[in-house]
Amino acid sequence: MAETEKRAQVLEALLPRETGSLPWPLHNEAVLFVVSSCVSFVKRTIDSLRLVWPLLRLVWPYKFTILYAAWSVAALTYAHRTLEHEELEKQEVAFLAGGLLVSLTVPLAAWLSWEHLTNFVEPRQQSQTVRIIWTVPVYSLSAWLCLRFPGRAIYIHGVRELYEAYVIYCFLQYLVFYLGTNRLELARTLARKPSANGVHRPPFCCLAPWAMGLEFLDNCKLGVLQLVMVRTLTTLGSALCHYQGVYEAWYGVYWTTALNSLSQGWALYVLFLFYHATARDMRAIQPLGKFLTIKAIVFLSYWQGIVIGLLVQQGSIGSVEMHSAEVVARAIKDLLVCLEMLLAAVAYLFMFPVSDFTLDKGRVFPSDSAARVAFLDSGASPPTSGGAHGGGGGPGLGGGGG
Repeated sequence: MAETEKRAQVLEALLPRETGSLPWPLHNEAVLFVVSSCVSFVKRTIDSLRLVWPLLRLVWPYKFTILYAAWSVAALTYAHRTLEHEELEKQEVAFLAGGLLVSLTVPLAAWLSWEHLTNFVEPRQQSQTVRIIWTVPVYSLSAWLCLRFPGRAIYIHGVRELYEAYVIYCFLQYLVFYLGTNRLELARTLARKPSANGVHRPPFCCLAPWAMGLEFLDNCKLGVLQLVMVRTLTTLGSALCHYQGVYEAWYGVYWTTALNSLSQGWALYVLFLFYHATARDMRAIQPLGKFLTIKAIVFLSYWQGIVIGLLVQQGSIGSVEMHSAEVVARAIKDLLVCLEMLLAAVAYLFMFPVSDFTLDKGRVFPSDSAARVAFLDSGASPPTSGGAHGGGGGPGLGGGGG
């Protein structure tokens, strides 16, 4: 009874003083014990939160880093246990390795996209940025699916190639939207550039120079758009040849490879011309790093496939188990793409951070594009650090977008 009286006294102290005494239900010993235990639990919880709250505030900006680290450990543990306890064929091992790389890649791209979409202060530029970022999951998922369905690889590769061409055009649009609100404004800015920027470089030095202004801008846009059209036609042609069973070396592979190589080379060349003409105006957003990152993804992934194809023709890559040399070569290429996209996802965190656009860090240029063009036309030199467009400022793994 002494314990019951003690609990009653505790509850009476917690109740408002004007009640005077405990209500009738609380005189029951069982009800009194349950209520007092709940009150004690709540008090202990509040005391624990008071101790933990400063720690939560400290780690909250790094919530994605912590969750990503935990997810990585779980994925690696699952892959290790699967390899340890199950007897897998080589194709299944490649599929498991590709899935592991995809599971580490997609969250990085998804988080960076979320950061931009929740800080959508420059819709025209950031919409292009998100499309560029999604190069990583499109490449990695398509390569992983090719490992799972090697017989449908040519159709899955077609989707990736179309998106690849589209992304090059999106990057050009990203640069154009940064420099001006419309075609005429940007043409006026380009017309003030030295005419030497329109002179072609080797191996196209025999072509007539492009006049700075509308001609230069339109030729650059057409030079990139032709890649989208050529890739669409070659992808449809390859799929048709494969469906008809005539996708062989001479009928399909050589011709589509030659056309794609020429088209891609010209698109990257005119993109380089545009960058060279406007590099000073875009110095604050580090266009060279962005350009090299995209070029590495598109260029290296494409040409490594050609190199692997040549190794198959020379007999350096042979059949494995029941799989032909062509299937093995595609698996090697797709597994390499999965690995490279993980590296690309990390590079994108630094090359396309949300700090390029966030308003709370101050802007190098005015938010309004017309004012930015006037600023550029004035001849002022943009600062290279300290602003929202000041070069990235880190991978953006914190919680600023939440």
